[in-house]
Amino acid sequence: TILWDGTAVPPAIDNSDGDADTTIRVTSENLHKLMTGGLDPTLAYMTGKLKVEGSLGVAMKLVSMLGD
Repeated sequence: TILWDGTAVPPAIDNSDGDADTTIRVTSENLHKLMTGGLDPTLAYMTGKLKVEGSLGVAMKLVSMLGD
């Protein structure tokens, strides 16, 4: 579990399991592939390798930040 609070400056990141507007579920292997460019986020979502609960718009912003 990684909780990323983007409302704080700088964003607060910790391992607590708190309430979230958006939850992204992905295996550690697929997260690594996403972060290294070996897995396209859209393809991962469409094939079920990346699951989103809550705001899809927020999830897209998070995934784009991981790719930067």
